[in-house]
Amino acid sequence: MAHIADIASWLIAGTLPVLLVFAAVSDIRSLQIPNSIPIAITGLFALGALSAGLDVWSFGQHYAIGLGVLVAGAGLFAMNVMGGGDVKLLAAASIWFEWTDLFGLLLMTAIFGGVLALLVLVMRRFRGAAPFATALPWMAERGDDGSSSVAIPYGVAISAAAIYLFPRSPLVPASWAAAFGG
Repeated sequence: MAHIADIASWLIAGTLPVLLVFAAVSDIRSLQIPNSIPIAITGLFALGALSAGLDVWSFGQHYAIGLGVLVAGAGLFAMNVMGGGDVKLLAAASIWFEWTDLFGLLLMTAIFGGVLALLVLVMRRFRGAAPFATALPWMAERGDDGSSSVAIPYGVAISAAAIYLFPRSPLVPASWAAAFGG
């Protein structure tokens, strides 16, 4: 019976990075992250917590982290700083980490986001060198409303940060965490 729980933990933990990659690819292709991805990430944590035997207090704390990030993100969305899909993805990913790792997740998201923004600026500058890039909605010089600001697929930065910190999640099997330096 213990082997079944171990296998379930491995499968659940292994699905998180896959979902994060799907979110990043979707954001790159269309500047949209399907609602099904944050919903799956959120539900997957519940399954993982049950199979790992996480106590009720810890379970509640993880979802409180996600709710706090969602509320803060809603404020950023209202100020047109973040997209709605990015807010939902960040909130869902944050559920997978402890309070002590929340700052790290946000910091790594900001760092990866800064690198991403620089890459996007360079790609926009030299878009003629890569004809495929003109098909991407975030490669335009101007936004749909004619403004000079164009969205950046920030789901890439969120996914990269969550994958980078993945070994620190309490639901990652200890053997994985050790192998990946967690």
